[in-house]
Amino acid sequence: MRKNTIILMTAAVFLVMLVLPAVSAEFWACFSKGEHINYCNPLVPDRTAPNSGYLLCMSEYKPSQDCYNQGNWLACNQLTPDCSNQPGGTPTLDSNPPIITLLSPSQDHVYSSRSILLDILLNEQSKITYLDNINGKGRWKNVCKNCLSYSKKRSFKEGLNDLTFRAIDNNNNPSFESVQFYIDSKKPRINKLEPRKGFASGFFEIQFTEANPESLILNYGNIFQGFNSHSVDIQSECIPNKKKQKCTTFVDISQYNGQNIEVWAVLTDMAQVQALSKTNFLKVDITPPIINSLTHIINKRKVEVTLDITEPNFDEAKYIVDQGSSRARWKRFCSRLRNNECTKKISLRSGFHNIDIQVFDEAGNSAGRSIQVNV
Repeated sequence: MRKNTIILMTAAVFLVMLVLPAVSAEFWACFSKGEHINYCNPLVPDRTAPNSGYLLCMSEYKPSQDCYNQGNWLACNQLTPDCSNQPGGTPTLDSNPPIITLLSPSQDHVYSSRSILLDILLNEQSKITYLDNINGKGRWKNVCKNCLSYSKKRSFKEGLNDLTFRAIDNNNNPSFESVQFYIDSKKPRINKLEPRKGFASGFFEIQFTEANPESLILNYGNIFQGFNSHSVDIQSECIPNKKKQKCTTFVDISQYNGQNIEVWAVLTDMAQVQALSKTNFLKVDITPPIINSLTHIINKRKVEVTLDITEPNFDEAKYIVDQGSSRARWKRFCSRLRNNECTKKISLRSGFHNIDIQVFDEAGNSAGRSIQVNV
């Protein structure tokens, strides 16, 4: 009797399992256009039926969750494709837009190459296009069709890029994702660093080619006093000159006065690409010439002017007569010293005149004096 009871209970359990609503045999599931197909496995992306009579191989339908488990296609291929009497719930039209996950390009990132990885993920099969909001002229460009992901390199324009990506699923539900990024693929270049040789007084000139400079650093010093760096203010100390930028900056190098130093510049662009100049070897001279005396002798309409100068690195002396006059021009007074002196005879018209004299050393330091004469 007890044995019969156990057999009856086992049969009852088996019968209950048979009448459970879940279906576990392979079958063709048939869907209408735009119907949402929900998979029980979260690792399998849901999809939307692209047309009516859309068949998929399934192994199970769970009414409580309204979801399907994928079937074995080899088993389904043994069955006749049929949309009648197949398990399933009430058809649900897909009204949810696809979810776009844009992995690359990144928002506000600066790229050093025009070829950029376009990396996109979707939660359902869709058509992906994109619009260039700056240069696209309103035309959408194709990325892929009926895809769940896309990961390939594409070429974009130099400078600022503003793109809008659009994904449209099989029921024409659209979604959008926008991104802005910058491309700076042209390498920076330092064209000139002055002075290139000779002496340095603290004034430096740098010319470079770069549309998007981020920083310009001037390095200087020697192994005895150490090395220092000076940041050039690109906004205030640099002036555009055709495709180049011309910068003039002053550096206090008084601690190296009378010594030899090394000087080089480093330019960095927005993409963190750097350019280095050649290293210039210079002697520091920040001391201006000393004019010990300025004498003159008037002989009719000629004035003989004599300068006594103390300057070991003398370059030249210049003069100008009546500087406020429209015809006034700077002229060379002398370029050599004899016993620290040089003399110049200047012809003048009758009347009162002002003569300005400027003395320069090889580092660009200068000192000036002036005299008034009446001839």
